[in-house]
Amino acid sequence: MSWGLQFKAEIFIPRVRKTDVENKIKENEEYIGFLEKEMLMLSISNPRDIASKENIESGEIVHEIHVRVEELFYNYKETLQETQLLYIALENINDILDC
Repeated sequence: MSWGLQFKAEIFIPRVRKTDVENKIKENEEYIGFLEKEMLMLSISNPRDIASKENIESGEIVHEIHVRVEELFYNYKETLQETQLLYIALENINDILDC
């Protein structure tokens, strides 16, 4: 006798076209490239060149740059995850169409 877990699940798979998934993947990859360029630009820039004049005068340069970098990394991570899921969806769509 073995032990296991049995459960019922309802799964909803919306109708999507293969071209829609491919287009979204392409869009995400372009956005990832943009984010990578922005992060590179921030890493080689002088902080005074990228911070607003108000934050330079008030001494909040570090905070402004921190917020910008944090936002870039968040968007980068989210877009990478979404793109990975889209690749999985595309693979499954291809499997369904091959049947």
